[in-house]
Amino acid sequence: MKRSLIIKLHLILAGFFLPFLIIVPLSGGLYLAGEKGTFVEGESFILKERLPETQELLENRVWEIFREQGISYEFENARMRDDGADLRPTSRPYYRIRYKDDGTHFTYIKPDIWALLMELHKGHGPRGFKWLQVFFALGLLSIGVSGVYLAFTVTSYRRPLFISAGLGFALFIFLHNL
Repeated sequence: MKRSLIIKLHLILAGFFLPFLIIVPLSGGLYLAGEKGTFVEGESFILKERLPETQELLENRVWEIFREQGISYEFENARMRDDGADLRPTSRPYYRIRYKDDGTHFTYIKPDIWALLMELHKGHGPRGFKWLQVFFALGLLSIGVSGVYLAFTVTSYRRPLFISAGLGFALFIFLHNL
């Protein structure tokens, strides 16, 4: 493959994934620094019944409950928990279901922009967005490999490339073993 073609592909992938290249490290770094965003609780309602324990039965019953309550809300699946479920995706306003002594609580939850980004970062977004994230992972790997290859093809870049890669691997191993 020609070097000029690799450069073009490298630049096209980097440009296409630029939003991810900014948002993923930003949201991950903020999360690790303690900024996890805010989830604002909205309207809620309580049912006296306990919902089914299996995911499929629970999801079917939730669809029925929403129809009965006159709620127009779409969800992809329910993330089961010991104390209830979260209706996914949670990267946009969603319902949290919790079992309490007085019944089953349905609470409308709205993430702020940072919480939304965190949920997307963690893979809690819509199904189509998850596929885009898989594509991004492959794209990021391609961007990195092509960048290293391109640097390796320039003799004067090899030494800095090996030094920086060696330092990166050493730091990774050192911090992992702390």
